Amino acid sequence: MAVVLVITVALIAGAASAQLFPPGPGSTPAPSGATAITSGPGDNLFPAISGNSIVWYDNSSASIQLYDVASGNVSTISTAAATPIGLPHELAIAGNNVVWTGGDPQAGGDIVFLYDIASGRLQPVTNGSGAPRNPGVSQDFVIWIDGDELGDVYFYEIASGDIMRATDDPYEQTLAAAGGDTFVWVDNETSKGNLAIAVTSLNESGIRLIGYKRGDNSYPDVSSDGNRIAWINTDGNRTAVYLYDVSTRNATRVTGGSAQPDAVAVDGNYVVYSDWRSGNLDIYLYDISTGMETPVTQDPYAQSFPDISGGRIVWMGQDTGQWEIYEMEVTGASGSVTQVPITQVPITQVPITQVPITQVPVTQVPITQVPVTQVPITQVPITQVPITQVPITQVPITQTPVDGLTITAADIANLQWQEDPAIPGWSSARDQARGLTFYQDPGTPDIILIMTDGGEWYGYSSMTGLVPLNM
Repeated sequence: MAVVLVITVALIAGAASAQLFPPGPGSTPAPSGATAITSGPGDNLFPAISGNSIVWYDNSSASIQLYDVASGNVSTISTAAATPIGLPHELAIAGNNVVWTGGDPQAGGDIVFLYDIASGRLQPVTNGSGAPRNPGVSQDFVIWIDGDELGDVYFYEIASGDIMRATDDPYEQTLAAAGGDTFVWVDNETSKGNLAIAVTSLNESGIRLIGYKRGDNSYPDVSSDGNRIAWINTDGNRTAVYLYDVSTRNATRVTGGSAQPDAVAVDGNYVVYSDWRSGNLDIYLYDISTGMETPVTQDPYAQSFPDISGGRIVWMGQDTGQWEIYEMEVTGASGSVTQVPITQVPITQVPITQVPITQVPVTQVPITQVPVTQVPITQVPITQVPITQVPITQVPITQTPVDGLTITAADIANLQWQEDPAIPGWSSARDQARGLTFYQDPGTPDIILIMTDGGEWYGYSSMTGLVPLNM
């Protein structure tokens, strides 16, 4: 229920600023050492990079844009029949392959699309049935989540066009990613139901679960060679970035105790992440070989959803009052460098049942036209009933703890709001001490959505008080 609520909110907010998009980077102000790739007029969101190719979602035209670093050219690669849904974790790139979740008005459902940069070919990977989401891509495969609210994992082999189902169980799978021959997703097939990172590869017949033993492990990313996996662990009100070496099966905690990461990416010798530790979102770079952390941005503006490829970082930043796409070479990172010791963290291997990857043929189902019988409508006379005005007495709300949580009007008044990076047009605020994130639509400021670090959702208003939203 909470996921549907947040997605609906994001879609409504995104449609409000539709304008035409002028291609090409402009003279947008940028942080020191960075270059602005976009220059309005609307928000540009959720960038991804592979080599010299950078893609992102342009909210003003509801399209996927492709920027070639070598030539400086910008092109639109989506079409009206492949309109992206414009949400986080719904766009990915690897080499010449770009994937996104979008909608085709004729199909009437969401579809995973694959675009080949070299040939310019755009094709659907799924057929419009189901509920595909969270696609990832490598040189040879597309991976995505499909099915009911729990989801299952599917693969598409680009060369053959074959679709394979990797999981078929009653557990939750979400947030798929790929790199090289390594594929990952978030899975809760653990003894306590906590979220772990599921890992498989072309060289393995089964699936391994990894992750820090406490809390939930989520938002995984895989390096382009498939040898490193980074993710974020949430344990109560503490968050941290972890790094896993696929070949040695060793894990490292990347961030220190003051960190509050919210998005992470890894490639080559670097991990890049956005972090709330300074009171707003900034970008940080971690050198795997030296264990050194460098702040890439340090300013009062929000920067989030970073990605990295071949030593080039991209992110979305709100330096101009709207979200733009920025890029920077690793050698251009500025700011003081803080030594972060590399601490080996034991990874709990969770044994699970080996799930064979079974090929699932995709069959087109013909639609049968059903004749519609006209039913005569009988007119029924309507008797006018006088309406008596009843005075309404305002009843003060007594705040009663819900699930041990209490929110008051004073709590809301003391929040420090800023524009949310994941839901354009909305504001968010963080209560780090209590592990709460607040969301507010400026059009309805009296209605507040609240998410705990444990994933529970609540609603709050001055008339209703605190209301649980989970079902």
